[in-house]
Amino acid sequence: MDWTKCIICGDGGELKCPIKSLHGNVHEVYQTFLNLVSEFITLGELPTSVEFNIHELEAQDLVENAAKWHKTCHLKFARSKLDRAKKRQAGH
Repeated sequence: MDWTKCIICGDGGELKCPIKSLHGNVHEVYQTFLNLVSEFITLGELPTSVEFNIHELEAQDLVENAAKWHKTCHLKFARSKLDRAKKRQAGH
């Protein structure tokens, strides 16, 4: 994995790194992201492919490598989008 690129799409460009933001607990930010990705996969509603294997990656790996993402890529995994996916599933 190229840690200098977006961990979601694998491209470069303007990337955001939670470590450089003002979040208090970076590990928690990464863990929340991984949990959301996992829930999307479980629902079969992954909004886009990801450049990593969710079963081989832990939040600590993301912290140690200062994982980055595009804001637009990260927004695809927002909790609100997961909630909508769950509602779609429940409605069928």
